[in-house]
Amino acid sequence: MQREYDTFITNQLRAAQTQSSGLTARYEQMSKIDNMLSTSTSSLATQMQDFFTSLQTLVSNAEDPAARQALIGKSEGLVNQFKTTDQYLRDQDKQVNIAIGASVDQINNYAKQIASLNDQISRLTGVGAGASPNNLLDQRDQLVSELNQIVGVEVSVQDGGTYNITMPMVTHWFREVRRGNWRQFLPAPTLLVRLSLTLMGRQAILRSRRNY
Repeated sequence: MQREYDTFITNQLRAAQTQSSGLTARYEQMSKIDNMLSTSTSSLATQMQDFFTSLQTLVSNAEDPAARQALIGKSEGLVNQFKTTDQYLRDQDKQVNIAIGASVDQINNYAKQIASLNDQISRLTGVGAGASPNNLLDQRDQLVSELNQIVGVEVSVQDGGTYNITMPMVTHWFREVRRGNWRQFLPAPTLLVRLSLTLMGRQAILRSRRNY
């Protein structure tokens, strides 16, 4: 049975999968933070706007006791909202790093399975005088596709039909430990993401940074 396979189309599909998965993950995380900072009636942006409105009112009516009391109340509300936002960002920080650890486990599991299939395919191809073990090839391609949805991969075919898979993002951010014919990845301390809030005038800007 002839196995239909187009390298160009497969590579294009992998690239599209990687982009789609990355954008989806980014949207899910940033939308949560955006809701916290700007869209709800009790958001940080709303509290800041109320504070500055009360401040402007007091400037225009410096002798008005009610305006002073209103500003004190808005100040306390803003402080409490900062505390709430800070705790939320800390919780998000923990969740992101838990998710990173889970992804590393998945990556290692896929790498191990693909390495095993590489060995089987290489042996069977040699024994069968070049015959293609289609079932194993399909299994390997499926695993590569699933791995690619977690982290972008680049695939090159070596002698014997084995796949040499590189993961630029993973090798850049993770420590690796060689395990025979595959590499196990471990989260590096530099990968841990930290979310910080910067105030520029009246605008709250969220930034993510990595510990170095």
